[in-house]
Amino acid sequence: MANVEQIKIAKLIGKKLRANREKQGHNLAILASKLQMSVVELVAIEDGNIFSTKKSFHQFIEGAQAYAKEISAHIEEFSSPAKKIQSTTAKEWDIEIPAFLRKKD
Repeated sequence: MANVEQIKIAKLIGKKLRANREKQGHNLAILASKLQMSVVELVAIEDGNIFSTKKSFHQFIEGAQAYAKEISAHIEEFSSPAKKIQSTTAKEWDIEIPAFLRKKD
């Protein structure tokens, strides 16, 4: 089971990979074929969805690293996630935090 930090890391990695792929103009189906993955698996990586398959967080990272290598993207900054997670806002993750989970002022 993934913990909250792993979910945050997966979301950040996925967002970065999708942005890089779109910027470079890669076709998702062709990329999936090159990586010997399905389009569904690549979309799950881009969504940072660790739970889309029965894969572990470690397997998610392996898939993301293969993806990053294929499009020459760098995701090494997530190797030491604690600093990045502490300084990242929900807006940067591009996700909505439910009201009951938001920090009260």
